[in-house]
Amino acid sequence: MKPILRRSGELLATASILLATLWCTLPQEGIFFKWWEDHTFVLMLGLLGAGLLFFCCNVHRLMMVSWGACALLCLVLKERSQMPLQHSEKTNDALITVAHFKLPGGMSHHDENLKTILETQADLISLQEINVPLLDSLHAFFTCCGYPYFECVQDDRRQTAMVVYSRYPFHFLQAVHDPNAPGMLGKVQLSLGNTVEHFFFFSTFLNPAQDEVTYTQLRQRLRYYAHHLNEIDQPLLACGDYHLVPWSRDLQSFRTVSRLNESRRGVLPTSPHGHFSLFNHPFDHIFYSNHFKCVNFKTISSATTDYLGIVGTYQFENQDSVVHVQTKTNEL
Repeated sequence: MKPILRRSGELLATASILLATLWCTLPQEGIFFKWWEDHTFVLMLGLLGAGLLFFCCNVHRLMMVSWGACALLCLVLKERSQMPLQHSEKTNDALITVAHFKLPGGMSHHDENLKTILETQADLISLQEINVPLLDSLHAFFTCCGYPYFECVQDDRRQTAMVVYSRYPFHFLQAVHDPNAPGMLGKVQLSLGNTVEHFFFFSTFLNPAQDEVTYTQLRQRLRYYAHHLNEIDQPLLACGDYHLVPWSRDLQSFRTVSRLNESRRGVLPTSPHGHFSLFNHPFDHIFYSNHFKCVNFKTISSATTDYLGIVGTYQFENQDSVVHVQTKTNEL
């Protein structure tokens, strides 16, 4: 009787492991499967630990199944994450630095955070989830610190706003007042020595999916943005909080349609202090078109938080071949 029970237990455990792995490798429709897909990395580590446990318990079949499933998930994450793991080397071409942060809460809690943001020396700074009453103070602060150009999109329903601050003048701006996915598309004019160049930027904030309805809205808006960004055949940088992990099927589709590359290397955000959390998923991203190469990308921390935002440095692939672009976009 005991061998039969043991064999039945092994078959049940094997079926559970295979089913959990398939849900990650071949995600289905629905908010539950999105949640499961978000935890692919956690499941991979869990299977690694389970394999070690089965090895110690001399349960070789389950050990092989666990480690085989762990290896499969490792390959899936490798395929869906941006490769290679190292960033490109810098050349003499023009550099653009873009930073993205979230600033919820009262202004009294942001002194150290604002100081840290300025230390990035970014050319373009995207701030999201800002309380509307703080906007005037933030505008005055960044204007005095060398960011005289800015554009703001407010969400009156939630009393929050997103703002893009720039060292360089905007040549074109278009705001998207969508309560579920506010966005901002613009074109920045750069002074590079004796020449003037341009690049497009896009910033958005997608509300997190709480149920099937909000998840459907997120996917629809993401597809909508992807098709419009695809029409901009010019240097383009897109940043924001997408509430999707890098290996998400929806985010992979967005990148494919929009023809944008992921700046992150790896699957989990690590703070400059070396801290990381298995459940601190990287939902914010900076994407870039093939006109650029990413030479640096890092997570930013401050004295008050281990995770404040992200900053990336991008270089034109070949400054001499960059064409003076003309405004070319459809209305969102």
